[in-house]
Parts: sequence; C-alpha cells; structure tokens
Amino acid sequence: MARRTHGAAAVYGGYFTAAQGVLYMGILGIATSRSMKDVNPVKNLMQLYVNATAAIVYLVAFVFFDAHVWWASVVILAEGGMIGGYVGSHVAKRLPNSVLRATIVVVALVALVRQFV
Repeated sequence: MARRTHGAAAVYGGYFTAAQGVLYMGILGIATSRSMKDVNPVKNLMQLYVNATAAIVYLVAFVFFDAHVWWASVVILAEGGMIGGYVGSHVAKRLPNSVLRATIVVVALVALVRQFV
C-alpha cells in the first residue's frame, strides 16, 4: 500500500508540485512511524528525485514531441525548490518536533482551503 501511495504522490508532485512536501511528510510519517525531523531529509531527497525526473520528462517532450514548455517558469520553480529545500531543511532541524508537525498541518490546511476558494 505504501509503495502505491508514494507512486501516486510522485506523479502528483512531478506534475503539480504544490504541497508535494506536505504529502511526502504525511506519507513518510505514517509509513515509517518516525518523527518529522527524521523523515524530512528523506522527503527532500524524494522531492529532488521526482522533480529532476519530471524535468527530464518535460525536456524529452520538448525535444522529441515539440511540446510547448515555459522554460522561464521551469527555472523559477527549480530555483524556488532549491532555495526552499535548503532553507527549509535548516529551519526544520532547529524546530521542536511538535512545532514542525503543527507547521506542516497548518500549511496543509491552507493549501486545502486555497484549492476550494
């Protein structure tokens, strides 16, 4: 079950990227029963892998299938992801586990509300 969930989250993350980290934190937290601080580095690595794979897919679609790709947006998303991953991992290391968990819940709820508004 966990493998299917990870796969679905990866497909979602590769296409939309919105709240990808929140999904991975929830899945990894439930699947491993480890603290948020323990699964955060794994989540960052998963996001890097999924986003790099998505970038390769988009590049192949652009080169071989003449797909339209907005490269300026790709660069902005890549830079934002790298900066966010770097800064976020350093902040997460310093936060107590309960504060990190509460922050993830708040971000997830805000993302959920924004989807419907």
